[in-house]
Amino acid sequence: MASVLNFPTPLPDETITSLVTRYHQISGGVGVRRTLTDLFGSVTRSYASDLPCYLSRLEASSGFGGLADSHTLLPYFEPFLSPGIARRARQLMQSAQSDGLKMTLGITAAGFERFRVRQYCPRCVAVDVSVHGVSYWHVGHQATGVHVCPVHHCSLQRVLSDPRFGYFNQFFLPSDVIRLRGREEIESAPTAYFCRLAKLADIVDWGRSHPRAISSLLQARYLLFVLDRAGYISRGRVRAGMLAEHFLEATELYPPRDEFCRLFELHGEKVVWPFNLLRARASSHHPIFFYVFLNSFGVDLQCLIQDDAESVKFCPAPLLKAVSQASPAPHFELVARRQSFTTSYAIGPAKKAQNYTWLYRHDRAWLRNYISCHAKRLAVNDNIDWDGRDRELVARLSRALDDLYALPGRPVLISLAALCRVLSVPPDAFRQQRKLPRSTAFIKACLESRHDHQLRKLHWAARFLAMKNVNITRSSLFRQANIRVLHLAESEVASIIVGATGIHSGHEIV
Repeated sequence: MASVLNFPTPLPDETITSLVTRYHQISGGVGVRRTLTDLFGSVTRSYASDLPCYLSRLEASSGFGGLADSHTLLPYFEPFLSPGIARRARQLMQSAQSDGLKMTLGITAAGFERFRVRQYCPRCVAVDVSVHGVSYWHVGHQATGVHVCPVHHCSLQRVLSDPRFGYFNQFFLPSDVIRLRGREEIESAPTAYFCRLAKLADIVDWGRSHPRAISSLLQARYLLFVLDRAGYISRGRVRAGMLAEHFLEATELYPPRDEFCRLFELHGEKVVWPFNLLRARASSHHPIFFYVFLNSFGVDLQCLIQDDAESVKFCPAPLLKAVSQASPAPHFELVARRQSFTTSYAIGPAKKAQNYTWLYRHDRAWLRNYISCHAKRLAVNDNIDWDGRDRELVARLSRALDDLYALPGRPVLISLAALCRVLSVPPDAFRQQRKLPRSTAFIKACLESRHDHQLRKLHWAARFLAMKNVNITRSSLFRQANIRVLHLAESEVASIIVGATGIHSGHEIV
């Protein structure tokens, strides 16, 4: 593919949005659609994202490669992804398939997208104009959790997008915002939280620039190492109470707005994400959790670099007394505890039986064998009167069916969704088909096919046109019935037209 003319050279840490904006301005701003088609081969909103797609087409048309690693936030997320998900993310960014990328990376589930705005540093703008002759959007300023410029340590200015378009069709640079002052700007971070946010921005920016180092720290269980160094691990176990109290106190260290409101939401009077973060992750999680965790324990840029240089690793201390080395209990005590457990287990669950904990520690093989040989089937107490519910639903369904038939205007398709709308119940209310046999049979009997529905609509349209004294033809009948794809035989349509014409002319149709 031939390269486009006058495409600007990517500047250090420049976003794809900024590149597209500069090309649009250099080419004379002939039109948004023309610009996007020239660069991406399609009119796409993806260019305004921090993780854009269509990059293979953009690299071919611009003549510059490696855009994903140098000009997007992919290195910010990549250390926290499994190898398979990371490869999938790169494939999606290179392809024209933008759907599902943020869901794959866990960004949508994290819930931080609604706080996303464009940000710029006024000092960076002055330096960029002086050195490069133009201002541009920096990738490092757009990462979640960054509210302070990691280079100049000043608060970032944030710009609201047009609520009608988002950031689509918004081709402007930071210098345009400063010059025009027409776009609404949000106030910068409060001074009380500035030092904390500045340290957070430093480690986020370093981690984004050194994804391999972050991957090595994650493999070395760095979070547990930090907890152990802070005294939050005892005998190989995390002190959960102390950790929960620590993050409750940490809520006062961050501004109560934007992504920090989402981060420090209380569930059951505690912040739950730190505990989820410490567990072995089966899926990806948002990087901001990792960096705020470190920031709350006082890990700054110097500490992070030093820990990476020393290749620190969490090594849990050995237990003082291993279970296998425990002194065996006397035989009579063992027999007595087994007997007590079997008696208690006969009338209740195993974990609530007497001596379960003692046997689990000292006689685990016998305990597992006994429970497996005497497994009890859980009793399910069904307190729902399914027969009564079934009879009630049949009566309600019958009334709902009558209501649908009695609706004025064009006939409505008799479907499960329509019945549920009239009943004000979700469609899965009838999922228990074996327990609701009457309701299931009633629904199957009254559901309408496309064929039957079109028959009803044509008969209704014929009566409506006859009442209005309109000439009944095939086209007028189909138009009134709103039928585009016919599911009837031509003989059936002809029969309806003949019958309707006879009624319209006043003759009786035999």
